[in-house]
Amino acid sequence: MALVAVAIAGVSILTLYDVSMDAEKARLVGVAQAQARLLAGMVRSDDEPIDGGHPLGANAATMTRVLNAFEHYAGFKESGEFVLASRNGAEISFLASGDRSGKQSEFVVPWDSELAEPMRRALLGESGTVTAPDYVGIIVLAAYEPVANLNLGLVAKIDLAEIRQPFVDAAILSAFGGALILLIGVFLFRQISAPILLREEAEKAARRQEARLSGILDVAIDAVVSVGEDRCIQIFNGGAEVIFGYAADEVIGKPIEMLLPKRSRKVHGAHMAGFEQSKRPRRMGSARSEITGLRKDGSEFPAEASISRIEVGGEKIFTATLHDLTERKEAEAALRKSEAGLANAQRIAHIGSWEWDIPNDKISWSDENFRIFDLVPHEITPSYEIFKDYLHPDDRARVDAAVKAALDDDKPYLVDHRIVLANDVVRVLRERAEVYRDDQGMPIRMVGTVQDITEQTHAEEVARREKRQAEDYLNIAGSMIMALDAEGHITLMNETARRTLECADEEVVGKMWLETFAPEDEREDRYQWYLDWLADNGEEIEANTVTVVTRTGRHLLTRWHNRAIRDEAGKAVGMLCSGEDITEQRRTEMQLRQAQKMEAVGQLTSGIAHDFNNILAVVLGNLEFAVERMAQGKDTSKQLDLALQAAERGADLNRRLLAFSRNQIMESRSVDAVGIIKGMTNILERTLGEKIELTDSLPDSLPQTVLDPAQLESAILNLAINARDAMPEGGVFGVGAAVVAAGGEGGGMVRIRVWDTGTGMSEEVKERAMEPFFTTKEVGQGSGLGLSMVYGFAEQFGGSMKISSELGGGTVVDILLPITEDQDGVSGAVAAPQAIKAANGTQTILVVEDQRDVRDVVVTNLEVLGYRVLVAEGGKDALGLIEAHDDIDLLLCDMVMPGMSGEEIAAAARAMVPGLRCLFMSGFPEKRASGRQRPSTNISILRKPFTRAVLAKTIQECLGEA
Repeated sequence: MALVAVAIAGVSILTLYDVSMDAEKARLVGVAQAQARLLAGMVRSDDEPIDGGHPLGANAATMTRVLNAFEHYAGFKESGEFVLASRNGAEISFLASGDRSGKQSEFVVPWDSELAEPMRRALLGESGTVTAPDYVGIIVLAAYEPVANLNLGLVAKIDLAEIRQPFVDAAILSAFGGALILLIGVFLFRQISAPILLREEAEKAARRQEARLSGILDVAIDAVVSVGEDRCIQIFNGGAEVIFGYAADEVIGKPIEMLLPKRSRKVHGAHMAGFEQSKRPRRMGSARSEITGLRKDGSEFPAEASISRIEVGGEKIFTATLHDLTERKEAEAALRKSEAGLANAQRIAHIGSWEWDIPNDKISWSDENFRIFDLVPHEITPSYEIFKDYLHPDDRARVDAAVKAALDDDKPYLVDHRIVLANDVVRVLRERAEVYRDDQGMPIRMVGTVQDITEQTHAEEVARREKRQAEDYLNIAGSMIMALDAEGHITLMNETARRTLECADEEVVGKMWLETFAPEDEREDRYQWYLDWLADNGEEIEANTVTVVTRTGRHLLTRWHNRAIRDEAGKAVGMLCSGEDITEQRRTEMQLRQAQKMEAVGQLTSGIAHDFNNILAVVLGNLEFAVERMAQGKDTSKQLDLALQAAERGADLNRRLLAFSRNQIMESRSVDAVGIIKGMTNILERTLGEKIELTDSLPDSLPQTVLDPAQLESAILNLAINARDAMPEGGVFGVGAAVVAAGGEGGGMVRIRVWDTGTGMSEEVKERAMEPFFTTKEVGQGSGLGLSMVYGFAEQFGGSMKISSELGGGTVVDILLPITEDQDGVSGAVAAPQAIKAANGTQTILVVEDQRDVRDVVVTNLEVLGYRVLVAEGGKDALGLIEAHDDIDLLLCDMVMPGMSGEEIAAAARAMVPGLRCLFMSGFPEKRASGRQRPSTNISILRKPFTRAVLAKTIQECLGEA
């Protein structure tokens, strides 16, 4: 019996060892294959280009995920390890390894070393298992698997000693126990003849051996289940308890079918019956046909099982080893999900992938590749020649050149090309690929993607066409059109804007509008205004007039209509601008204003000529009479006074005519408007003609208001001309003035009222009456600027204008001007001559005048006034005198002279004598030779003609003697 027990134990141990080895091999093969597929799938799903400098061909995150997954793989024993390596010439580089301790290390061993046997097979493209030394010299059971698309080898291994140790221990214990039992039996048989005792001892030994065997089985990770011929469970190890969820005492003695789903029990019975007829152990279940186990909680799990049969005491014992495939299935499902996701992503994005095995000239396509080429997957074997057949004839040479450059010169392969399908449909593809080389630098693989960009290309072409069309629309627009972003950068500019601003797109698009086109001194304020406008959510601006500077430096006056560019939330994120150059328009308006004035001057010509004739008649008559009386020795003072007064009236009339007719600077001052209007009586009478009665309701005086007298005269005269044209058969024209409040009578504003009894205006005409260039007169009979000029005059000085009119009821125009706080200004009336104050006899005046007669009169008057006088005919003489005399107190100079102008002489003189006082004489006081709008400091103007009294007063003011 002892020998039988030892034999049974030995056979069981050997059988379990074989079963365990088979299970370990199958498990290692599954792990290696699953990890290789998972790694390859992860790399294929990476949409970033493969880093040629990294031996794994994938990013570090991918490797970390693989190692982390292995680290937590529960199926390995203590020495279980997972290794990745690549070939590097005559060496094998072990790139990464991981075991249950989480260590990762790198080794290098020679290619032909016996320590590299499992990895060498994997790198040669083989799959399988082997018992051999590993890279550190330990005998291991190893499963090897290539990772082809990465040129890597993968090995999963367990130390052989760890697999054998439980069975060696069991064998030693069994041998020892058997020997001991045998010795005891012999001894007992020799000493005692009681067979019953011997049988009891044998049974005890068998039970002890069974307990030892049970202990060995309990440490096995996989499930070990033995059943008898009655198919009831006899052995249920610890691994089975973990996998099935039952305790051993819950299943011992019960049918094996309780561990199987109901649907599988009948099939299992047929398998067992067939197995009973077989003489050899065999593995049940495979990758194609697997056993399904049933846990205590009712859940099912996939497993692969190996089964063996022995006979003990004539009874057949069936022992099955089951390995839980749940984790492997989950990994495979994850891999399949990843592969399916990648395939779906390729299908959705119209991106296929391909790989070219260059040494073997084999090309593989993904399913999406076949769909892009309108082919059924695997219907044809892809090749480079087939690919070229689909290429558009015009693109073949270019694609060939790109492939050659990638293979020969390692240049990036990125090319867009067309293919022509069987139905003559043309598609546009974008291909990119990388070339992988061996240790000698020879290309061995080319891996790439192909994307169908037909719709994208068509959409881009449509967008380009629409953009060109939109640009054409913008470019034919007569207005400047531009767009600015939130920072004020130019994002769009049409042809009109480029032409007007004298620039090209490449010069200005992307640049700041204000820094490029705004006057330098306005940029900061205008930029802050732009930011504030955006912050206030960009209210539409109908008319914004600003000065711009073209790229050639010209200053233009422009008018813009601005509207906000908004995002989806309605927030202002930029500005769309439509503008026009109004420089010429403003110049034309000014010319037309001048023409309007000249039109009035033309209408005044006959009256002015009549007045001047009367004045000259008085002057000539009295002078002639004075000469006669002087020859007779009689008193001539009366005749000379009359001639002098007539000459002064002529001078005043001339000044008014010049002030109205020329382009003048604005001379704003505090004046009494009544005096100005009263002084216009003669002009108004001549303008209105004999058929129209002039009447007024003017007070003696009014509070003073700030204005330009010449512009007030021009406004009154324009209204008189309009009234005259509205009363072709005659009528009444009146002018009056009063002080009114802003909302009516009572103070606050000076109101100048002009009325007539003419034809009046309709409501439609009245609404447009103040528009520039609007007129109801026939062509050539008016510019349409009269009322607009009056309106502009009123607003310019802080006032307003109102029109009351109706058809057939005449017209009333009110000009409202604000009263100034400064009531010390001069009256609008001509001031009475003042007594002449004699000079102190110490001042020296340099007179520069090219007209001899005028020069003589001025010099004589100055000498009469008691001044010392130096005389020059022009600039050269004057500067010479200044250099020779250091006591000149005043330069009295004509403004307009040949050679050097008055201002040029003054500038040169003051460079020689800083602070020299200057006084200009001119019949055109506001029109200076330099064109400046305002005189320089310490420069005054004396208008010709002037009396001795005016000359004296002006010189005294200049010298600070007044």
